[in-house]
Amino acid sequence: RDAQVLEREQIEKETAAEEKRLDDMMEIERQKAVQRQEEINEKRKQELLRGKFHIIEQIGENAENRILQEEQREQEAQELLRYMEELQMEDFRDMERRRQEQLLIQAEVKRVNAENERRKQ
Repeated sequence: RDAQVLEREQIEKETAAEEKRLDDMMEIERQKAVQRQEEINEKRKQELLRGKFHIIEQIGENAENRILQEEQREQEAQELLRYMEELQMEDFRDMERRRQEQLLIQAEVKRVNAENERRKQ
């Protein structure tokens, strides 16, 4: 009986440790996603700054072409941003799916252990 209690406690400790590990992994992935987003924002900011300097250098040129080029750069930056956000969401969904699978496995292990415990009694 004591061995069963110890085994159950061990399983609960292992489950808690695995859940903590998964939570830690999710937090790391979240932090990575935030970092990637900050890098994207900084790159976008730098692109916009470069665009401004480019416009200043070309003041003497055709204003209509300058405006069209700026709009195109902005659209490309927006498309890149949307693409990166989609990739991040795919990463998050994959991570969440793996976490849910792990939780199902843990639940099945608990169920089997409980059934084995019931059979032993």
